Amino acid sequence: MNKYPLVEPQINAYLNNLTKNSIQEVVELFHGKGLKINEIIEQFNLEKIAANTFVRKLPSIQCYDIICPDCQVVSWIDNRSRQVKSKPYCPICKEVLICDFDPISHQRKLAIQKEHEILERKMNPDYYDHEVSISRSQYEKLTLFQKVFLGSIIQAIIEDDLSTVKGKLLKEFKIFPIDAILNNNLSDLGISESLDYTDYKYNIDISVTKELLNCNNKLEASLKEQFILWKEIAMAESKEYLIGEMQHNNFRYHHDNKFNEIFNNLLQEHSVSQTFHLINKSVTDACKLYAQKGNRYLAENSIIGACSRMADYYPTRGWPIVKYERRWNFQSLMSQYFFNKLLKIGNEGFNHPPSLELLIHNKLNK
Repeated sequence: MNKYPLVEPQINAYLNNLTKNSIQEVVELFHGKGLKINEIIEQFNLEKIAANTFVRKLPSIQCYDIICPDCQVVSWIDNRSRQVKSKPYCPICKEVLICDFDPISHQRKLAIQKEHEILERKMNPDYYDHEVSISRSQYEKLTLFQKVFLGSIIQAIIEDDLSTVKGKLLKEFKIFPIDAILNNNLSDLGISESLDYTDYKYNIDISVTKELLNCNNKLEASLKEQFILWKEIAMAESKEYLIGEMQHNNFRYHHDNKFNEIFNNLLQEHSVSQTFHLINKSVTDACKLYAQKGNRYLAENSIIGACSRMADYYPTRGWPIVKYERRWNFQSLMSQYFFNKLLKIGNEGFNHPPSLELLIHNKLNK
């Protein structure tokens, strides 16, 4: 037979003059019918007190037959009144235990309780399981993409202490056009691949916060770094618009490799606003193709190639590639921070192709 540990109940000072066996005898007599409470008090030479107070002086009873399945200790039973006791319960976790204990039901109950606790914590905007700390030395090692990310979220919702950003609040903002690309670029900040950037609270050195808010000296980014991020934002904005237009017309997007190859070339000579025009016209033509042929895969697979063919064809006819507005896909926070605050060129970043020469010769870096 297994022996389980005991948690000894605290003995009230009223019973200090009695031995352990005498205290047990007092409890047994209390629940019996042989003696009145005053007679028990007299028999053990205890101080005379009111009968309704006496029960509160008695210690809990060890119930050796029922063991807490989680804490693995002997349960307790409290004295309620004469001949009335509480149900057995665990002296550690306070879980009420029953004789016909079902371990499967008990585990299910615990799992539900844990889910409720997790949900309550997640609903609390001030509670975070995960935090990211950005010190001055860590900041110096970050990529320009990561610095612009921090700058955009700081500008949006930094707390009054100038050092805290609550990630849950970021759910209300579009930080970057494509969330998957954003998360892939944030691993160096300490964000796990299995989590989202909104699952973290950010603790940022105040000197870093002030630099990002002022954005002095282009965050010490080289021209090449600025150009690479410009191109990355342009690719993401074009991809976002393409996916949105395809989904709006019930087409599936499954063309990452083709998109990267063709739009890398398109954005060497065309702005994002022009790629919006090419995408819109290509999706419209794909709808006509689907109506004629009845082949959805053929239609959706033609869209990206049509963007490239159209970009080559228009100049031969002397037609301009119109610059579209942003329409429904409003500008992300990172795009705003990068073009308005860091480069200080505003909407020119949307209406011009990413260009290293433009960064050098157009006085954008002065």
